[in-house]
Amino acid sequence: MNAFFRIKGFLLKEQLWVIWCYYRRFRFALVDAGLCLVAFFQNPYRTCRRFSGTHSYGETPLSTFATLAKLANLQPQDRFMDLGSGRGKLCFWSALWLGCQAIGVEQVPSFVRQARWLAKIFRVPVRFDLGRMEEMDLSSASVVYLYAMEWDETVLQRMAQGARLISVGEPVDEGFEILHTVRAVYPWGETEVYIQRRSVLHNLR
Repeated sequence: MNAFFRIKGFLLKEQLWVIWCYYRRFRFALVDAGLCLVAFFQNPYRTCRRFSGTHSYGETPLSTFATLAKLANLQPQDRFMDLGSGRGKLCFWSALWLGCQAIGVEQVPSFVRQARWLAKIFRVPVRFDLGRMEEMDLSSASVVYLYAMEWDETVLQRMAQGARLISVGEPVDEGFEILHTVRAVYPWGETEVYIQRRSVLHNLR
């Protein structure tokens, strides 16, 4: 029970921080308020549990991602891909605050429907694809965010030379060089996050 209240307190503090820092951009404020409203009626944790049968849903705090995006040098000219985008918050923020092209990949249909609906209503230039990361073409992405408990490293080998990868918890063993390692905060605790670059030399062997 203590963990429950600790996480709730963290999420409340995080939302207040988001309002303070980012609601001055009106369209982002509308989108984020829409996400909060939808979550009030359709709890994302229950939605994910109904879909997968587990408590596998987790959302990256925007305060954490803002730091990671800065370290990864996420720029307007980048094509950002969030593998396991959930409700799409990171994609909305990346498009509206950084101006980059953002693509969310998610396997829970209701999350994709909600994100597409908000993007259409508020005219946000983002794309949300329904499917698993194993099915996606990563070759056009210049920055990929991967927040997952496990992944198939052969899929990540499809990334273009020089593309950056942000992976939570573990680095990719082969074909990537580590640029930064940072201790990042999530609702459930802290972990290492690795900002890596697809090795050009590896691809030329």
